[in-house]
Amino acid sequence: MNDEKIGAPEIEMFDPAEEQQDESRILTFRLEKQFYGVSIAHVEQIISMQPLTGVPEFPAYAKGIMSLRGEVIPVVDL
Repeated sequence: MNDEKIGAPEIEMFDPAEEQQDESRILTFRLEKQFYGVSIAHVEQIISMQPLTGVPEFPAYAKGIMSLRGEVIPVVDL
């Protein structure tokens, strides 16, 4: 007989050692030919690129706007 409970919720336990490990992880990215790194502790979220809506008379560095969870977000080309 199988002792596994069907439909039992998975409980994720907090592990302080894992949190310390996150503090030493670095998110790296490239702008033009320069590479940068930011501690993962300072990153709130990473969102995949969404379709952009152009805006007339926007500055050249502003590529448009996008909708994110019902909010309008300006997209700037760094």
